Amino acid sequence: MSYESIIYGQVLDESKFYWFIQPVNQFIITKSLSAEFGGSYQTRILVAQFLTIPVWQARIGVSQKIWKGKGTIRLNVSDMFYSNQPGGDIRNIANSKANWLSYLDSRVASLSFTYRFNKGKSLNARESGASDTEKNRIKTN
Repeated sequence: MSYESIIYGQVLDESKFYWFIQPVNQFIITKSLSAEFGGSYQTRILVAQFLTIPVWQARIGVSQKIWKGKGTIRLNVSDMFYSNQPGGDIRNIANSKANWLSYLDSRVASLSFTYRFNKGKSLNARESGASDTEKNRIKTN
């Protein structure tokens, strides 16, 4: 990212490279039990006069199939270590130093239930016959 501007009468001419990674690992424990572990990491990012701190988070989930595979119960926890808290430095202000840190409600636990009504077979397309009706109304020579 690169910025060139004038802020508060000062020249801002900065650039910085950053990267972001978000791996996800899925594990099949048994035919009906599976788990998922994932997370993300983002290095410092330059946004105009702000330079953010690196942030990361980890999440985990467990899934259990029930009722002969028609139902599934899932438990997910995101930001397990409460580490996704953004902050950074505010730069390019003459004779001053400033920074910030935000405490977000980023840790979430959810329990969900899903139920599958059909076996995944595609439904037959409904034939309304509307196109045939229109063809009969149009007279051609």
